[in-house]
Amino acid sequence: MGPSITDKLNRYFEGKKFTWCGDFLSSGDDETCYEFSVKLKEIKPMISVGEWRDFIIVDITVYVDPDSFLYLFSRDKFGASAFGALKWGFKNKLDSIIKNFGDYQTKLDDIKVESNRTENITEQNITKNMIRNIIRDISFEVKKDFNKKRTMNIGTFDVGLTDPIDIDLHINFLPKNPKVKKQYDIEGFWNDETNELEIFITFDENVDSSIMYDLIGDLNDVVTHELQHVKQTKRGVEFSQKDYKQPKRYYLQPDEIEAQVAGFKRKAKLQKRPLEDVIREYFKSRGIRKKLIDLFVERLMNFQNN
Repeated sequence: MGPSITDKLNRYFEGKKFTWCGDFLSSGDDETCYEFSVKLKEIKPMISVGEWRDFIIVDITVYVDPDSFLYLFSRDKFGASAFGALKWGFKNKLDSIIKNFGDYQTKLDDIKVESNRTENITEQNITKNMIRNIIRDISFEVKKDFNKKRTMNIGTFDVGLTDPIDIDLHINFLPKNPKVKKQYDIEGFWNDETNELEIFITFDENVDSSIMYDLIGDLNDVVTHELQHVKQTKRGVEFSQKDYKQPKRYYLQPDEIEAQVAGFKRKAKLQKRPLEDVIREYFKSRGIRKKLIDLFVERLMNFQNN
């Protein structure tokens, strides 16, 4: 008696990684390739289009960059419509494999997301991991209710910088402004006296879940920016007490340039975009005139390159 189909599949899947390439958000963006492994759970008869068929039921583990949008939302499960293309992509890939073993249907029971990196434990990586956790927790709090004004403590986080810090989230709403393209605005403030990082998000009244991709990019920028100010505090940097009204004087302060570059770099890496594009987009959204934007880009890129 030869090996069963279960034995054959287990031997085939063991230790292997497969690749599917596509746009998991169905947004029309460039394709991204994902490595995944497969674990066979069971073969079970089920009804499909009115007929009994044998279904091969599997779990999948996807290996992605821990800074990616997909990794941040891995706890959001894959029932959400945003992940439909990803589920069907993996299923189609599996169907093309399984057909070599017989007339079977496939069913994805669970999809887990894991980091494709092995990182050494350093202060820098502790900070990166904590930023991911902070943004993930803020994102899930936002998604609980897009229509509720609220203030809450997200938690106390050890970011590897001496003392833990508290993070507070403030969500407010304003009527839709037809002159503003974005459905939200976001700002962050580091209070070195209370050891608190405050995140303020203001939504327009018609906000919905379609903003999450952009919001996560901006959260990466803002949280990284403010944590850079935390690092500066620990280094003994003295911040100006002046309330500059002119954009040029405010944005070109040395401590602001350093924090801006840190935040913009993280957002650019997350969204796989040129750093200069991210910088220009930010200042344009703040209503800064082009000539001044060119100056800011020059100063920030010089800081980054030096």
